[in-house]
Amino acid sequence: MKNLYILLTASILMFSCNDDMDENIIQEDVSFKFHFHPTVGREEFSTDQAYSINNHEVIFSTVSFYVSNLSLQHKEGQEVTLDNATEEKDDDLFLLVSADKMIYEGVTVPGGEYSNLSFQIGVDTVVNKTIEPSAWPSDHALSEDYPGFAYWSWNSGYKFIVAEGTIDGEAFKYHIGTNALIKDINLSEGFMLLEDGNEIMITYDIAEFFSGIDLSNPENLVNMTFGDPVLAAKIADNVGNSVKIMNGHSM
Repeated sequence: MKNLYILLTASILMFSCNDDMDENIIQEDVSFKFHFHPTVGREEFSTDQAYSINNHEVIFSTVSFYVSNLSLQHKEGQEVTLDNATEEKDDDLFLLVSADKMIYEGVTVPGGEYSNLSFQIGVDTVVNKTIEPSAWPSDHALSEDYPGFAYWSWNSGYKFIVAEGTIDGEAFKYHIGTNALIKDINLSEGFMLLEDGNEIMITYDIAEFFSGIDLSNPENLVNMTFGDPVLAAKIADNVGNSVKIMNGHSM
């Protein structure tokens, strides 16, 4: 009986220690990176390369979009927002995603297993209307000095999505913005962030930007949001639908 008591006590202590170790592993911060990877269907994306999209030859010179309000959902239900644990919007993480810049490093969260990643394509609706680009440090994604900066000075708002190039030799230009067209993205795929340097790869298929759009219609080749809000909303929806987590896990 005495031996059984000792064995049970030891088992309880070991179980308690294991729980503490697991909790420490989950809570220890790790620094990871986002990798936003563009494709055109099954092909790798490159500017100035011709692609066949909807039976049209499309060449891109520029593709970019803003990302804001990023958060991760831990498998235990805890939401981790990438805002430096403050309520100030200027502490939030903002990204300007483009083919020229795919890797975004130095993001810190508690290590562990996550079940969901959410963000918005576009600039936070409060920031978009209240903070001027000149107020941000030059290396900030929303700064007027940041490479690829996209903003309507006359409308006081960012161009959430920019795509430019040619379709069958004719110039096309999409500049999509305004608070009404910010897109909520919710990627319910599990991924692990257990050590520094882990990577979350997010793909976006640029061919899907044109889904359901008649590219033979010249009126669909230029959209600055305001002239044709229906087409602008369609493009914004398409960009949102193009985004996925690669293989449902981090690398």
